Amino acid sequence: MKRFERPIPESVWIDWMSQWAELCHTGLSALEALELSLEWMTQHGQHRRLQDRLGPCIEALQGGVAPEQVFGAQHNNWPAPLQLAVRCAQVHGDWSQALTRQSQEWRQAQQFRHSLLQSLSYPALVLFSAVGLWILLGSTVGFSIPPLSLDLPTTLIMTGGAIAVVGLVLRSRVSQHRALGFGAYLGRWKIRPALQVHQHFFTMACELEAGVDLLKVLNRPLTGRSAMEKALAEFNHHLLRSLQRGNRLSSALEQAQAPGFLVSQGRLAEHSGNLHQCFNLCARIYLTMAQQRRQRLSTWLSPMALGVSGLVILLAYQTTLAPLYQQLGQWP
Repeated sequence: MKRFERPIPESVWIDWMSQWAELCHTGLSALEALELSLEWMTQHGQHRRLQDRLGPCIEALQGGVAPEQVFGAQHNNWPAPLQLAVRCAQVHGDWSQALTRQSQEWRQAQQFRHSLLQSLSYPALVLFSAVGLWILLGSTVGFSIPPLSLDLPTTLIMTGGAIAVVGLVLRSRVSQHRALGFGAYLGRWKIRPALQVHQHFFTMACELEAGVDLLKVLNRPLTGRSAMEKALAEFNHHLLRSLQRGNRLSSALEQAQAPGFLVSQGRLAEHSGNLHQCFNLCARIYLTMAQQRRQRLSTWLSPMALGVSGLVILLAYQTTLAPLYQQLGQWP
């Protein structure tokens, strides 16, 4: 892939993976389904770019190269869901199930991001309009905010509100520092870290369900650069070292500073042996957390945007129209 080439959109990858999964479900081999999936995408606007990316892969697979090496982690330009689907299919052999699950999860993540952008678009439009009105009036009329003359009750109310805001910020920071492990980077409002934790444990659950050993899953290097991704890599490292010393899963999770519900699920997994269910439940919990935070953000952001725009309009009226009306009223 060229350095400055525009990447293929996620929706194109999702549609192609869904086509590949459907063809594998009909009984075709993975290579035959891959070749036919490109033919099915000929009517798509991105077919040529898909052909350029996947053509060398088909040639490598026809030459006997393993799929995990073709779509392996060393090829950083391949989408992570595609790499995960190939790894799982290489273990349990069910290409249709692996591709279908990853394409559905990827589509769900894409829909979540779109809904988040839609919930933020209206407040952003309101704030942009208010700021634009402020700049327009400032450039055309050249007004400035008059000095405020506040009485004692108003001053006390504003001071109390400022103290309350500072207190809430400090409280959120204190609760954030009390959390241990990767939970210290979740915060109370952050959506992206919750999605990163969800994706991390979902990846572990898929590989464990496919039959990959837990130690091999934990030993897989993570190349993320964000604070949460580094914390998750450290969590995997501590959990791996604790398991290698012979500790039980629940004890290893406690030593790795995992959340309490994950430790409880680890105890259940020790008796049932269903490790993938343990981490899959954890992934669903953090996905629900991200959805709740998105809903909370959209709930209070719209009224705040309306309040700010109303304040801007009030200031604009007070500094432009009100003096004009006063001058008109003084005319004989």
